[in-house]
Formats: sequence, C-alpha cells, structure tokens
Amino acid sequence: MSAELNRQLAMQTLERAFNQGDVSVFDEVIPARGVDHQETPGTDMLRHLRDTVSMMRRAFPDLHFEVHHVLAEGDIVAFHSTMTGTHLGRFDIGPFRELPPPAGRSGCATCTFCAGRTARTPTSGT
Repeated sequence: MSAELNRQLAMQTLERAFNQGDVSVFDEVIPARGVDHQETPGTDMLRHLRDTVSMMRRAFPDLHFEVHHVLAEGDIVAFHSTMTGTHLGRFDIGPFRELPPPAGRSGCATCTFCAGRTARTPTSGT
C-alpha cells in the first residue's frame, strides 16, 4: 500500500475506534497475530486494543483525539494528537493511573503497515 493509503487507514482507525468507540475496526485492520510492542510478548493484540479502548471510553465517555500532524512514509505512519475527554470514571491504564481530572495529553503515535494491516508501535506523550 502507498504511504497515503496507510495514512488514511491509520486516521480512519483512530476515528472509528477511539473517537467513536467502534472496536470492530480492529478486526478489519489488525492481523490475528499482530504484535503490540508496548505489551509483554504473547499479548493478544486485538483483545488488548479492545480492552484499552473500552477502559478509556468508560473513564472518558466523550473521549476524542484531535490529530494535529500526520507523517506517512512507506509502511510507517506517525501522528501527533491531543486526547481530551471528561474524566468521569477510573482510568486504570499504565502511566495514566494517577492522572487526575481534567485530563488532556498530547502525544505521538506510530503505526507500521504491512499489506494493508497495521501493528501498533510505541507511543510517547507529554
């Protein structure tokens, strides 16, 4: 796939999964044996992503990622975004466990594509 198609796929996945809560998009774009490089080897990537989005949307029912910049080259897509939402529930995810309301983070994520499928790679935030 071209860099532009990979960029479109990454943005559609972010919009559907995180902004709209439609985790079925992961079945369309992530291979059954996708590797999540942020998790312990052997982690079921599809289940982990579904669980992560569900936890995030329980904590922030109006969760929204605003994308500021997107870079796509070959099979790699990186984007800079700000996450916002009304913190109404427990946010029990990694370094964010102690994040008090209101919450807003700016971060960068990269996605690697192979034959139209993505594997999530490490994310950093500020």
